Amino acid sequence: MIKFNPTGTHVQKGFLRVRFDVFIDDPTSKTYSMFYIPVIDETSQEYLNGYKGERDMSKPSLKTSPYGLWLASLPRIWKITEALSYFVNIPETVVVDDLMEYITRLFDANTIATIDNVLVRPDSAHLISPYMKKKTLFTDKVVGTKDYVDLVSTVNQRLASIQRPLPAMGEPFILEPESIDIGAAATDRGANWE
Repeated sequence: MIKFNPTGTHVQKGFLRVRFDVFIDDPTSKTYSMFYIPVIDETSQEYLNGYKGERDMSKPSLKTSPYGLWLASLPRIWKITEALSYFVNIPETVVVDDLMEYITRLFDANTIATIDNVLVRPDSAHLISPYMKKKTLFTDKVVGTKDYVDLVSTVNQRLASIQRPLPAMGEPFILEPESIDIGAAATDRGANWE
């Protein structure tokens, strides 16, 4: 399943960006067991009642504190979590059908198979990040409006229902590790000390 996630909508460096989460929900996939996990059932009465005790700050470990024991006792449900989150630059006046067509092309059967094949590797960040970065941009138009709060709200309402099932797995591409961009280079601060 590919699903729009409204928590990721923001403006960055003048570009309106939205987030899509990829859920590899095929039980026969390589990564299914990595992302099918037990999570707290937030609809359970125990959770809704909340923690009634005091938080003992002298016991920082969640395993031994009363709060940690309460947290561990909450009922769990099995849930598939996202395998990948991908941000897309979109225009302010995005046409939903055009965006859906782009998402369908972006996450084709071979791309999904590649993601599934690579995420089980320990060096997956050095494979997935450059691979996805090479995908074609949806738009390179900067935002014209100054009211970002209204823009984000409007876009989230317009895109709220976007989701589509994953295509059947195709043939994975063979990826070689590449460097990834993690920020500014380190400086030799000791050499500059005076």
